[in-house]
Amino acid sequence: MDDQKDTSDLSIDDRFYLLLHKKIMNKTGSARRRAKKYYKDQYRKTGIIPRPLFLADKGVMEGRKCSGRPRSLDEAVKIRFIEMVKSSCDPLSPGFIFITRKARTIKNYHYWLEQEFCRSISLQALRRLVKSENLKVYLEKPDTDEDIPVKHTFKPEPVFALIQIDGCRFRYLRIRNENGNWKAPQAIEIFDTGSRHMFDLDAWFEETSMNALELFIRFLQGTEFPLDTICIRPDNAKGFLNLKRPINALNTAHSTPGGFFMKSDFSRIHSPKDKAHLESTHRSLHNFEIRVIKAFEDRIVKTVPTTIFNQGKKETITVTLLDITLQDLRNSGLIQEYRNEHNRNKHHFSENGRIQAWVPEQKMDRFLSEQAGTLTFSPGQVQEYMKYGFDKIKATVSTKRTIRHARQDYFVTTGAELFSRHKSTPVKISSYKDKLYIFEPGQDGVLLGEALACQPFDGPSVTRDIHTQPDELSRMIDFLEQRSMIVDRPALIEIYYRGIHLKQAKTIYMQHQQRYDTYMKKMRQPPTAKRQGPVQCICSGLPQVNACRSWGTIRLAWRYDMKEDFISDKRRISYLSATYSRIYRGQSVLIEGDFGAGKTRFLKLLRPKKRHAIWVDSLFNIHETLASILRELNYDTPATYRRTPQYLKMICASSRKSVQTAGTGQKN
Repeated sequence: MDDQKDTSDLSIDDRFYLLLHKKIMNKTGSARRRAKKYYKDQYRKTGIIPRPLFLADKGVMEGRKCSGRPRSLDEAVKIRFIEMVKSSCDPLSPGFIFITRKARTIKNYHYWLEQEFCRSISLQALRRLVKSENLKVYLEKPDTDEDIPVKHTFKPEPVFALIQIDGCRFRYLRIRNENGNWKAPQAIEIFDTGSRHMFDLDAWFEETSMNALELFIRFLQGTEFPLDTICIRPDNAKGFLNLKRPINALNTAHSTPGGFFMKSDFSRIHSPKDKAHLESTHRSLHNFEIRVIKAFEDRIVKTVPTTIFNQGKKETITVTLLDITLQDLRNSGLIQEYRNEHNRNKHHFSENGRIQAWVPEQKMDRFLSEQAGTLTFSPGQVQEYMKYGFDKIKATVSTKRTIRHARQDYFVTTGAELFSRHKSTPVKISSYKDKLYIFEPGQDGVLLGEALACQPFDGPSVTRDIHTQPDELSRMIDFLEQRSMIVDRPALIEIYYRGIHLKQAKTIYMQHQQRYDTYMKKMRQPPTAKRQGPVQCICSGLPQVNACRSWGTIRLAWRYDMKEDFISDKRRISYLSATYSRIYRGQSVLIEGDFGAGKTRFLKLLRPKKRHAIWVDSLFNIHETLASILRELNYDTPATYRRTPQYLKMICASSRKSVQTAGTGQKN
């Protein structure tokens, strides 16, 4: 109210300039200059302050509202004009007659509108409406698809003749990676050229061999293939080059003459035209990013400007940072929704200089329905190919079927028969936990076998777990370890080479389960009650017992066939010979082995001619041991600590005697 009193006391000139200032204060440049000149001319000619300036004093700044003039086109005319334009380019639309593209002029529509509304209509206002409503697309729409001008055209390809694989880095958004840092996701697509059908689409942070292979495996599992040659064209990038190996393995297993065959046809380096069909879809993928930002608008952290190069030109764009993870993006269903929309909606494609339109999913289904036979893969048939996804390095398989890698020895457990026993074999290997996957050294080399480490893997996994079928030896080890047994891997691998299988291992375990359970009970006893076993040893040369500092040791492997004649094994014959040699030289021998390995049976085979063998049932207490030895020598000796020195002197005084002790247990 005070302001109104102040302005009312001003002269008409001062009041005009005050209102003019309010009118143009938010304008800049030529708009400010034109508006200022216009209102000053109006005031100079009439001597009256223009009405828009009074409205500006009330805060109404829109031009036509400020002038108080009605719109040149009312809402009814505007709606009818838009309907005319859109309907006139569609022969099936009932809104208006079809008009050929050459005759779709604004003057024609202007004439028809004036006839329909029976009054004058501004032609210039119609031209402004065409621009504001983007109606030029309808005015210039060709009468048929064949008439659409084509700037870039492709050569047509039959369905399933060429399948392209490529990745596309997101441009307009960043999400958090596993370390909490901002990073742009990387989408990988598998795309059929002939039908434009998108087989699969997923997002990772990098184009790695494992990521590309994972998508490729999903493609194999979820696709019905014709019995024909299928050309696969991945991008010539490091993450895709490894696909040569599983493709070769796939052909080896499933290709037939004149039937299914998957041909590797990688694109040339720096040649995006080799996969131009797939490259053209990346524009739609970038538009899809905005939908992702909209879906997670409540998780927007901030926006930052960045610079990109588009067709060699430097551009500044705004990147949105979303506080989501890659798993959040996948769980949202947006990626699958985008893929389904692409496959189920009608698209226009250029082929041979002509525009054609079809629905990719319909074209794909129609092609497969015309095939006499097709090929599908079950998960079990292709899941093993995940082993190809790890990084590969050069290695050598020795003549003893072992590999030295990362200061660890590995024994070849699968495919050992493929390697020479006369010279070392060069290979490529991939490390995964306590296994090595062995491949041919070439770029398309297939999987040859697996190697198992001597010691179980106890470090952190640097790669994600893969779900493959374990081999028989791994299942055997898992079976024993699940029953609280410590597995001597080298010994088990040795008898695995000789023909043991999982069924035999289970049978042996069931036959001796009671003995194993008894031993486990002893192992779980408190230290004060736990016996000193499991030890089985042969002590010879007792007159030198005090001076005996070292033992000759013989390691017994677990026997896989309990019915086999023990002495028939050449290795055990050599063990007997070595043991007799040490006994006759007055040296000591320690025999160790797993529970059930055959230590007691080995001791029973020892019958030295130059020594008297004595069985000692316990090694727990020294006084009991000494008393047991003397009783075997026909001495009446009670077991007491007090007489231990006396008993030791009596035994050492005996000549040409040997002592043989036996116990139970696992190993010393």
